[in-house]
Amino acid sequence: MTPHTNLVVVLEDLGYKATAPRKAIAKLLEQKHDTFTLEALSEELPSVGRATVFRTIRLLLETGVVCRIPMMDGTPLYCLTRVSHRHHHSASVPSGA
Repeated sequence: MTPHTNLVVVLEDLGYKATAPRKAIAKLLEQKHDTFTLEALSEELPSVGRATVFRTIRLLLETGVVCRIPMMDGTPLYCLTRVSHRHHHSASVPSGA
């Protein structure tokens, strides 16, 4: 299993600010080794607003760092993917490379 990417770096690479709530969410997610629900994640972070938890997970879903697993009862589970985030930097490539 590949170690999880620093999720704060992922968000910053996408142009999002590393706010205290996002850092708290990222820190908790990086400790997760199993699936979780958004409700459970929100309950584990009482100092972070539920909407902020949901929006941050949505951003991480869009990047492919988090995946959504639909369950038969309709309640989705989420987990961190096992693939590292690719960094997209605008460094110039030397000519002839």
